[in-house]
Amino acid sequence: MLGDALVVVVCLLMSVGIAASNLGSRVKRLLVIGLLLHVVGGQAYYWVSEILYGGSADYAWYYGHGKMYAEALLAGRPDESGSFWLESGEWCCTAFTIRTSGVFLAALDLSIYSSFLLFSLIGYAGVI
Repeated sequence: MLGDALVVVVCLLMSVGIAASNLGSRVKRLLVIGLLLHVVGGQAYYWVSEILYGGSADYAWYYGHGKMYAEALLAGRPDESGSFWLESGEWCCTAFTIRTSGVFLAALDLSIYSSFLLFSLIGYAGVI
């Protein structure tokens, strides 16, 4: 999928951005190591949840309801996603995560792996 490739490119661009910064070499190394650990940790969380818990973690809800919202967005009817989490019309809590996932899924058609990577990168960008 093209969206999956774009997420990998974003990861690489973040690494290049850190390397090209005016920060000291120790700080750069620390930031790149942090980026790698963030990506690996997100994937580890996914696989542990899949293997040990049979996919019953919250990511399955966010991704599934995000796909429903993405389909409704693409059809021009975002209020008709069928997700009971979105009935209130609010953009907070669980609904925020589902709506955000839906927007990214509608725009990029991401696999669940790339969704994990993208949200991990967003979280890491917020840290730095």
